Amino acid sequence: MEKICVIGLGYIGLPTASILANNGYDVLGIDINDKVIDKLKNGSPHIEEPDLKGIFISAINSGKLRVSKKVEKSDVFIISRLFKKYMVYNTKFVLLVVKDLFKRVLSYKIKKN
Repeated sequence: MEKICVIGLGYIGLPTASILANNGYDVLGIDINDKVIDKLKNGSPHIEEPDLKGIFISAINSGKLRVSKKVEKSDVFIISRLFKKYMVYNTKFVLLVVKDLFKRVLSYKIKKN
């Protein structure tokens, strides 16, 4: 089974990671916020969504979902990012994540233009 890395454990990433894990995938959820990671490691989602707590706890208890601040080599990477106020998308976050993936996981260097 493929290993999936979900980067960003907010309103999109956490449910996505939990559902993938409950469907048998090995999932690593990544977030840069220490408070978010601590809450999740203690079995408590940091966001309120219908049925999320049960889905999340099931995924964690299955051993198929882990959470961390550190990206690991995976078969699939999902970068989850919500839109900012007024639906203006901030691509800076995505670029930082991609650069980090290349540097840490894929061992490539990105040249600045």
